[in-house]
Amino acid sequence: MFGCVVEISGTTFSIKNFHYCSSIDGWRSYEEHSNQYTIGEQVFMYFEVEGFKTNDDGMAQIYQTLTVIAPNGSYLVLDGAKLQNYPMIDQAFDASGKETIWFDNHLTPINQTWEKGKYKVIINAEDRLAGKSVSYTSEFYVV
Repeated sequence: MFGCVVEISGTTFSIKNFHYCSSIDGWRSYEEHSNQYTIGEQVFMYFEVEGFKTNDDGMAQIYQTLTVIAPNGSYLVLDGAKLQNYPMIDQAFDASGKETIWFDNHLTPINQTWEKGKYKVIINAEDRLAGKSVSYTSEFYVV
């Protein structure tokens, strides 16, 4: 059975309100951090998507991946996983009456194996109901 697909906010599917954080407690509840980190700190990334579609039950279906490129140009590997279009979220969300859905991507704490320098972050999100995708690029530094 197929349900209706409705646009919640009338806006383009997009990633908004991206922040590097020290911690994230929930929707718009986070402690901001500069984009410079040191050994022992953990990189948290808070962001929201908007302009998604929902089915007739108010559910949105979002698929989100994360890519992190290290200063040497290779993909960051954490716990044996290469962060190249690494699936972070692939689920339905109850978006009844909501215009945004928030996300928390975080990496393992930085240790001595991390190179110092600039890390490029690429977040891709796909609205599976609308068949639309969006990408967001940022960078952080290990100093």
